[in-house]
Amino acid sequence: MDSATSVESPPNASERSGKPATRVDRLADACVKCGLCLPHCPTYQIANLEGESPRGRIALIQGLVSGQLPAGGRTVEHLESCTGCLNCEAICPAGVRYGELIDMGRAELRRRGHEDRWTRWLNALAGRPQTSRMLLALLRWARRLGIRRIAPAVGIGPDTVPGRILARLPAKPLDRAKRQPFNGPHNAEPVMLFIGCVTSSLDRQTLEDAIGVLNRCGHNVVIPPDQDCCGALDLHSGNPRIAARLATKNIAAFGSDNTPILTLATGCGVTLDEYDRLTADDSEDFCRRLADVGAFLHDHWRKNPPRLAPLPVRVALFQPCTARNNRRRQDRSAELLQRIPALDLHRLDVGFGCCGAAGHHFLTRRAQADQLAAPILEEILALDPDHVAVSNVGCALHLAGALTAAGHRATVLHPVSLLRLSLAGDG
Repeated sequence: MDSATSVESPPNASERSGKPATRVDRLADACVKCGLCLPHCPTYQIANLEGESPRGRIALIQGLVSGQLPAGGRTVEHLESCTGCLNCEAICPAGVRYGELIDMGRAELRRRGHEDRWTRWLNALAGRPQTSRMLLALLRWARRLGIRRIAPAVGIGPDTVPGRILARLPAKPLDRAKRQPFNGPHNAEPVMLFIGCVTSSLDRQTLEDAIGVLNRCGHNVVIPPDQDCCGALDLHSGNPRIAARLATKNIAAFGSDNTPILTLATGCGVTLDEYDRLTADDSEDFCRRLADVGAFLHDHWRKNPPRLAPLPVRVALFQPCTARNNRRRQDRSAELLQRIPALDLHRLDVGFGCCGAAGHHFLTRRAQADQLAAPILEEILALDPDHVAVSNVGCALHLAGALTAAGHRATVLHPVSLLRLSLAGDG
């Protein structure tokens, strides 16, 4: 990191007396330091250091906001290395809201001038969808011209941020002309899709397959054109004001009726569910309308079920931590896929508890991300599936890159894409 080795003087008394320190203390006081979270923390498992555990990071955050610790050196490294998986929250008997604490700790780092340049650049791109689409189009064009053969010679190695992006780019983005309402049968029930900032560029297949399946299940699909990034990257990188601004924009984009809002990526879904702590602008009604596309299809399947044709393929299902640890939504991917006749479904173990994608950690903290993905990759290779089903775009990109590097043929796709394949088999 650019700033991980810098050291600054502790803040003065006026800086220490602000509201963030009071709120941090109130949330941190719930932690009784029992250590039950330690075996469940991915970074603690690989480092075996107190500073890489939830308990240790909470102590660091308290020291940081109170001025007892400088914002530099190992403090920065320990706080930035957290993947945000929230395994600790899921098992904590005291109900410690660790996710809010780590966000506040990183916000304090940003306030005091610490931000990795790649994190800043990637967050900026996420907030500018048109710019990111243009850059990704240029990268695809360069890839078709064979830039990967000469990339190492110009400093773009396979383990650099640009190199890893090049290796993970899907074939082409969604045609913008398709961002219109998609009609199902007569008198179909409407649903709205949240696609955020990267789906149209990096997850086109999931978007098109979700639309196709929803139409076949009796739903008209509307994609509001004014929606923006969900805000996850900024919220978890210590920029809550930007995340709150995006929340307000998205709430307005989806209006105030009762039409369900379906999410395609579990990472986006978790952040949208947190809008009630980011803004008061109609967030309660917005959150009430949210549903993961897989859970929605599972819950509404009996209303107008299409016939599913047998799909005799082996599928490895990986459940992202954003699906496992979502306190408000239940993951239904396995139950949904079990509806497909002849599908050979296998649930993957979660390894260290997180695949390491962690927003853009798989680009910016590459060694850690690859280490966390290693046991999952090993299990996939031993299973030798035709497909790996993953319901979060970051995890999908990370695991797809790992499989490509390992020379495995399995395709990584969203569970809804397997439904689409089965429906296609039905003709």
